[in-house]
Order: sequence, then structure tokens, then C-alpha cells
Amino acid sequence: EQTVLIDIKDAYEYDGLIKVNGQIEDAFYHADGNWGLDFDSKYTKIERHQITNNFDRIYNEDELAINRNVEIKATSDYDYLTIYKSLLPGTLSDDYTQYKYLAFTAKGSGLIELGLIKASIEDWKQQYRVMVDLSKEEQTYYVPFDIYTSTGTQDKIVADDLTTLTFTFLPVEAQTKDLDLTISNVKFVKMAGSDGITVEKQEVFENELMAYPNPSKGNVNLMLFSKTDTNATITLTDVTGKTIHKSTTDLTIGKNELEFNFNVKAGIYLLKVSSSEATYGTTKIIFR
Repeated sequence: EQTVLIDIKDAYEYDGLIKVNGQIEDAFYHADGNWGLDFDSKYTKIERHQITNNFDRIYNEDELAINRNVEIKATSDYDYLTIYKSLLPGTLSDDYTQYKYLAFTAKGSGLIELGLIKASIEDWKQQYRVMVDLSKEEQTYYVPFDIYTSTGTQDKIVADDLTTLTFTFLPVEAQTKDLDLTISNVKFVKMAGSDGITVEKQEVFENELMAYPNPSKGNVNLMLFSKTDTNATITLTDVTGKTIHKSTTDLTIGKNELEFNFNVKAGIYLLKVSSSEATYGTTKIIFR
């Protein structure tokens, strides 16, 4: 009986054969989770997207390395762009409760929304997220699990069934349409290191909104950022000022996601969101 250890460094997928006296006795296949993009090509243009291996990476004890680095340059007018990393092949989940931080090195375009995706949460809007302000200069970030929040509960995240990491670019909150982002040395760690900064919960949000898709066939997604917990009014008017739709909804501090399906004639409409404390803005939507 023998144990053979193979140092595979930073590979995505490969297979191998085990031969004894020239005869194939067994085979194995290895695959790591995928780095991918989620975006709508109607509103987002990808200028550069590159996934690279880091064969010189140093692997330390008490950390779990998330392999490969990503670089992306894009422009998004109305929509969002999400970079995601499957922690295991497919949608397999695993227990990461022994770790306390997500760490990575990055440089980018302002605020990025990070997500820790749990298999047990079926409603995507209720997944745990946090906003991180990325510097244009390269920096290492340690993001505590404890600052991630969910719209579905006040409980802290229990990282016992994670499937995916997400990095989402939101033009409204980043206050720019241009994304120039690099992410490297992603890992789960038990303690924050002295080589970077420990991220604190982002409490400051602008009272702004983003509506997509635009043009629309009736379905409209609203992404709102609110400074306060409040009750807001959503009003849809035509170009003559006639009110076509009016409703209210409760908003919470930070990001809010709303969905509408308007049954209206083709044309140009104005969608406004406001509360007693603030006006989140008015956006022009073309319905076809």
C-alpha cells in the first residue's frame, strides 16, 4: 500500500491515468469550481475578461485558497454585472463555518457588492450580502462573515452550506458606468492578517434608484438604495402627466430590490420613487 501526493498548484480541470506495468488500472478526474459572469449584453459591454492561474501562490496553514485570479473591464448603463465563483463543481455546497473571513486582493471602481450564497436560501433576494468600497490602488481586504446581512432575517450568517461567492458591480452605487476590476488571492481565513484592511459594515448609501431592463415589455426591476427605513411611493406616469400606476412599499436601509409587471401601451413613461424623507429619482422607461 502506497500514498502518492501530487502538488497540483492552481489548475482548473484535468484527468490522469494510473498504470501498473504499462497497463491502465485506474483513472481520476479533478475539477474546481468555475469563475463566471452574469450580465445582460443589451446593457453591458465586456471589453476584457481574463481568468489566470497563479502557479507561484503560497498556500498557508489554516486557510482555504480559492483558486485563480480574474480581471474584467466593462461598461454598464442600466444593469448590473456579477462575477461569481463556484466553490465546488456544479452547485455542490460545503461547510465553511471553521472560517471567519473572506479575504482577497483587488483594485476596482468604488463600491462592489459581495455575496455569500447559501444552498438553503431559495429566494435570491434574501442571500447574504455586504458592500465593500474598493480602492483604485491594489489592496488586500478581510471581510468578516459577521457583517454580511440578509433581507429575510436579522440572524448572522451560518456558513454551513455555501455554494458560491459573488462580486457584483452596481453602476448607481459605484457612481460610475465603467468597471475596471482585478481580483486575486481569494481565500477563506480564520483570522484577519496584518497585510491588509479589515472591512467594516458600509452604512452610507445614496438615495438613488436603477430600473432595468430598459426598453421593457412590461416587466421592470427596480434597485433602490435608501439611507433610512421608510415607506416609499412608486408612481408611473405617461408623457402627459397622467398617473398609470401608484403603489407603496416598505424600504430598508441599504439595497432594496422590487419587481413590477406593468400592463401598459407602448410608449415612453416616467417612473418615480419617493418617500416623506427623500426622492430617489425619476427614470424614463420605454415600453414596447
